Amino acid sequence: MASPSSALLHPAWVVPARRTFVARFLNAFVCCTWYLWPSAFRSPSVAKLRAFAGFPKLLDPFEDRDAFDLMYERQCALAREGGSGNHQLSQLGVFMVAIAVLVNIRTRKEMASAPPPPPGPPRTRVFIGGPFRTGTTLLQRLLSVNAACKSFSLREFRNPIAPGRTPIQGLLSIIRLLAPHLLSIHPMAIDEPEECIFLLHMSVPLTGLFTVVAPVCEWHQELLPHMPTAYACYSERLERVAALYASPAQTHLILKCPCHGYFIDALHASGSGTREQQRHGERYCMLRTYRRDLVSVAGSLASLMRAMHDAVCVCVDLAAIEEVAVQSVVMQLGQLRRTNELAKQDPRMLVIDVDFDDLVTRPSPTIEAVCGLLGLPFDTQSTAAILAQAEKSRKQKDRYASYHGWKLQERSIAMLRQCEKEMATLYDPIKVVRAGDGGREWYRTRGFF
Repeated sequence: MASPSSALLHPAWVVPARRTFVARFLNAFVCCTWYLWPSAFRSPSVAKLRAFAGFPKLLDPFEDRDAFDLMYERQCALAREGGSGNHQLSQLGVFMVAIAVLVNIRTRKEMASAPPPPPGPPRTRVFIGGPFRTGTTLLQRLLSVNAACKSFSLREFRNPIAPGRTPIQGLLSIIRLLAPHLLSIHPMAIDEPEECIFLLHMSVPLTGLFTVVAPVCEWHQELLPHMPTAYACYSERLERVAALYASPAQTHLILKCPCHGYFIDALHASGSGTREQQRHGERYCMLRTYRRDLVSVAGSLASLMRAMHDAVCVCVDLAAIEEVAVQSVVMQLGQLRRTNELAKQDPRMLVIDVDFDDLVTRPSPTIEAVCGLLGLPFDTQSTAAILAQAEKSRKQKDRYASYHGWKLQERSIAMLRQCEKEMATLYDPIKVVRAGDGGREWYRTRGFF
């Protein structure tokens, strides 16, 4: 295990010089605001939340607590203790965990009293999955150029009942000050297409800040038996968001989240004829990104986690971060195997694999190929918009290129190289080639499904 101070010596990281002063100032500001300015938090739970140091039981309003409520309580206890192991949360980090729990409670109350959403037209749910850091964000934003596709923004996910202002706007401002490199590794904007994990967070403590204060792999293993319940809650909230923000002409919902594989069995069951399928006749598709170099994938994920810890932690255990990054990639193998098994059994489940290199080097013909497999029209005039979006993503990444250079240990590299061999047999990426007449054609290579 690396000592907490080793975070300052890592050759791949040069923390912005302003961070120390800004972090201390904001931590002090948060503490003062929390105790002395209760009107800043307009919520019935403010009286309880003000007793922050003691971290009261925030879930008292719910008499029948489910497994997720108990996990939230454990997270509150970990946050009260300042984190786990060498990942010691700052005051700002503890504050953000409390706000995450508060948002969950408030959203569940609003959902319970809100009227059911009006029935909408049949839509195809396109779930973009695959390991973290394999181009899922880029694929989502390129597909969002198509007028028939709807990718929800962070603002829309955070307001599933009615349009409004979300407190996460202030959080993004704080992150830009404390860890600007975090937003370069994973660009976030309030009105840009964003991953639906933010909608899932309001249903279940799956990732995000919760895995900063708890062992992520053990946490996910504990969650797996409860994934059908999590997916049912997520699906209900997704219906509300779609009814509120998607137009009738938008027939495909582009839902990007690397964690879709965790509830693949629940997703398969919904495709076999559960409530929403029977009522709306919806189809669904798993759109997976494939990146051959898993060492780069794990290194990029470790960089992302390091940036997140840099924003909310006092000290960081680099060895633990690397271990989590590698294990997260390894855990994806089981999800890929299960997805392939279900895809062979269920004709309603369409699986499309996209090569990361094709997505980066030839974005327009790759998106045209994906649209063809999804049955979507592709307007050649969209090419310019696709190329512009791809260039925007490239510039965002290059801005803080030095932060992407995490160097993995030899034992981690050896494990990932072994995983690469199996993962190559689990993917069936489409190939995009140019025909002799200047046109384009696409086809599948091995035809697994």
